[in-house]
Amino acid sequence: MYSQTINAKYFCGIDLHKDNMFICLVDNMNKIYVHKKIQATYLDLHQEISPFYPDVVVGVESTFNYYWLQDACQNDNVQFCLGHALYMRVGVHKKKDDKLDSYHIAQLMRNGTFPFAYAFPPQLRGLRELLRERLKAARHRGSLYTRFYIKLLQHFGWSPAIALNPAHNSSLREEYIRSTTDPALKLVFQQLHDGILFMESSIDKLEKTSLEITRLYMSPQLNLVTSIPGIGFVLGMTILCETEDIKRFKSIQNYSSYCRVVHTQRSSSGKTVDGRNQKSGNTFLKWAYSQGACLAIRHSPQISAYYKKLTKKKGAPVARAILAHKLAVAVFQMLKNNTPFDIILFTKSVRF
Repeated sequence: MYSQTINAKYFCGIDLHKDNMFICLVDNMNKIYVHKKIQATYLDLHQEISPFYPDVVVGVESTFNYYWLQDACQNDNVQFCLGHALYMRVGVHKKKDDKLDSYHIAQLMRNGTFPFAYAFPPQLRGLRELLRERLKAARHRGSLYTRFYIKLLQHFGWSPAIALNPAHNSSLREEYIRSTTDPALKLVFQQLHDGILFMESSIDKLEKTSLEITRLYMSPQLNLVTSIPGIGFVLGMTILCETEDIKRFKSIQNYSSYCRVVHTQRSSSGKTVDGRNQKSGNTFLKWAYSQGACLAIRHSPQISAYYKKLTKKKGAPVARAILAHKLAVAVFQMLKNNTPFDIILFTKSVRF
């Protein structure tokens, strides 16, 4: 998050909702020209701010539906600013309504204290959404596996045949379904089985399409990231799409904080309080690096040995967290310098 002076003559703060928006347009001297509620369409917005072209800038809080407004402003050559929802502090005052929120956003831009968030470019939005849907589908498939296994334990009891979860094997699932005599229970198993097959088919399609698009836009970067042991195409694509442009991060510390692989620090008058704002950052990068750390331990003997040394000193949870952090640092350096993964440099020191 950063703030900077916005060079413009007019500032339009927008409190955006799904079907309407409240706009407040002021100048450098804080004179209010427009302060009203309009429909959430760019045609209505254009009618209000077009008299102030081209010296007008539009600012909005980062919400789930800012994409269309960003694209419309860019197509109309209007400067667009996206504000970080956490640091804008919209709505923390004693009185709150849409009118005050839009005025507050306009004042942040006018005073040079507008906390910028990253406006994701439209070229990779579809791919990022595709990978996020793939993750949701994989988690749903995992829940179906678990439910099938629990039903087996409930109605058949434990046996060596189901010591390892047979729900992951399609032929074994069908065998249990055929052996079930209760028609109601058979239908329950059949429904879970059909759901698993459908999710597996959907995941295959999502992964295939995602890989084709990623290779079209970021093939060199994908080759770099997948050179890390345990990082396959799915994790590699997730890391690249959620990171987008590594140059937007000023330092390794900024990137590590965004990936949520480091602890937050809150201090005042020499007193430090940890444990707050831990979820500030990108949850998908947190998942990717956490999974990557576990898989790297499995696939690399060197990283496995390094992990064992860390475990003796720090314990297993902390050791995995350190590996996730080191993976984020490694990816930052690899993408920034266009260099492949160096296992010797990665495991150079146990001290972190």
